[in-house]
Amino acid sequence: MSNIEINIPALKIICIKLDEVLQKLDQQINNPEHIILDNEDMMKYLKISKTKAATIRNEGKISFSKQSQTGKIWYKLSDILDYVDSYRMEKFDYRK
Repeated sequence: MSNIEINIPALKIICIKLDEVLQKLDQQINNPEHIILDNEDMMKYLKISKTKAATIRNEGKISFSKQSQTGKIWYKLSDILDYVDSYRMEKFDYRK
């Protein structure tokens, strides 16, 4: 049986690089631009009906992608959040 030598400083550098890669992956996974929802998921997320989902698409209020063969509809989470933000009311002091 042969002996294996471990270079501790090199191992520490590898661990640091792996941590950096994991942080970048974590940022990508949590990026709303990279999260895709289908029509059912979008309706659950916004708590809306199928009719309301079709209405906001047809009125051009939300961006979406549609697969031509199946008719399946997809949304980026970032587009759904943009739609929600379009109705955002800024806080104000009601006592004035």
